[in-house]
Amino acid sequence: MRRNRSILFVLVLILPVVLSGLTATIQADISPSFSIAVSVAPLSGMVRAVGGPYVETSILLEEGVEPHAFTVTPGIIATAEAADLLVFTGHFEWEEDLANETETPFVTMHDGSAMENYEDYGAK
Repeated sequence: MRRNRSILFVLVLILPVVLSGLTATIQADISPSFSIAVSVAPLSGMVRAVGGPYVETSILLEEGVEPHAFTVTPGIIATAEAADLLVFTGHFEWEEDLANETETPFVTMHDGSAMENYEDYGAK
């Protein structure tokens, strides 16, 4: 009986020390889960500002390339097809060509399709 009390006493003393070492670690998964391909670099900054750590952006038009003379390449098509969404300026003919080449959903900034009509939500 005395031995059982001693064991219980030791367990009561040791248990808080053991439990204090077992801290639960909660880690949110903030790895990019949505891939967005943008036509030009400035759109990438806008997309990242909205999507934060939940989006991964890829820029289709490399820096220094003249966008008015650009033609779609197989590599650009592959990048666009791998994306979950395409974001275009709506000002370049190659953007329309790319949209026709892929089945990836897209929005353009030119025609306002990326903007909400806030009047639909009661704004005046």
